[in-house]
Amino acid sequence: MRSGRTISQCFHRVLNSICKLQDTFFALPVPIAEDCTDSRWRWFKGCLGALDGTYIDVRVPDLEKCRYRTRKGHVAVNVLGVCNMNMQFIYVLTGWEGSAADSRVLRDAITRPHGLRVPTGKYYLCDNGYMNGDGFLAPYRGVRYHLREWDRGTIGPQNKEELFNLKHSSARNVIERTFGLLKLEGHILHVFPNSDITKIHVWKKQYATLISMMSKSGFGWDEGKNMITVEENSIWDEYVKVDPAAKSMRFKLFLYFSAWREIFRKDRATGERAKDGKATADAVCEEEAMETQDDYVPTADWNPEEGFVSNDGDLTRAQMNIDPTTHSSLAPKPNYEKPKKRKKPQVAPEDRLLDMVSSFCQDANARLGTRR
Repeated sequence: MRSGRTISQCFHRVLNSICKLQDTFFALPVPIAEDCTDSRWRWFKGCLGALDGTYIDVRVPDLEKCRYRTRKGHVAVNVLGVCNMNMQFIYVLTGWEGSAADSRVLRDAITRPHGLRVPTGKYYLCDNGYMNGDGFLAPYRGVRYHLREWDRGTIGPQNKEELFNLKHSSARNVIERTFGLLKLEGHILHVFPNSDITKIHVWKKQYATLISMMSKSGFGWDEGKNMITVEENSIWDEYVKVDPAAKSMRFKLFLYFSAWREIFRKDRATGERAKDGKATADAVCEEEAMETQDDYVPTADWNPEEGFVSNDGDLTRAQMNIDPTTHSSLAPKPNYEKPKKRKKPQVAPEDRLLDMVSSFCQDANARLGTRR
């Protein structure tokens, strides 16, 4: 058996080696040629590929979970992926907190020194989560787009906008398939079939509405009853005119409001840990260079007549306190006491096994508890 520390060191050593090979793993962007015959891509001459964001679940300290909480309630990072028509990654930016919008992550990617570059006249396909502009082609808004909306039995494209969106979705789907292959989505679709996690969207909207109400004059919150309070009915009527969705919340109890406050409270993402391939490789090389660098030792040339000649000038034997016959130092040697090594506590193999089984049981109980 190997300790967790040894496994972690070996894992990061291999991971750092892979990061340094990012130039080898990433494909070079190649635009769609004029004579392309692919039924999905021949409509987009000069296109370099497609991009999108995806969430990768992570473990972070409790104090930072708010920034990493996604709109689906998971604690994850928002990863920007860019691939070509052959499902090969061109660029990846990871590390942004899950609460960050896709457009914000893309803006960071194109402003980095070694970030995503789009040659003039070329472009990438993207969805409506990004702005339609130079280098990025998004579909028409408010028009049928996703492939599931074009299943058999539905009416075909009725105008040029719908036809464009159909072709756009068929080509841009390559990034969805690439992410799906990377995350093995086909094996995790039924992990939470009956979980309350599907209510996250509703809870988040209700929390936002309650916070909006309490920011207005005349509204309050009853901690004992866990419900919104209003000074006058006229105030409520005026608010409902602005937000009709709040009509059913007048006398409703919100028993989980304190938990919502902890989960959904505003905590802006910073992107301070975001890194692309080049930045990661440079950081790994710099870290390895610092680990292997020896302590600085001043250089000096020895001359039997003049003594040591260094950057600070000529130093005689007397100044250096050197014995002229043995060329050894006459200064008393300091009495350094060698530090004693701490002995690692010995843990019996059976104790380790019991700890592993206990940890597994606790994790299983936690998962079963969340499903209930």
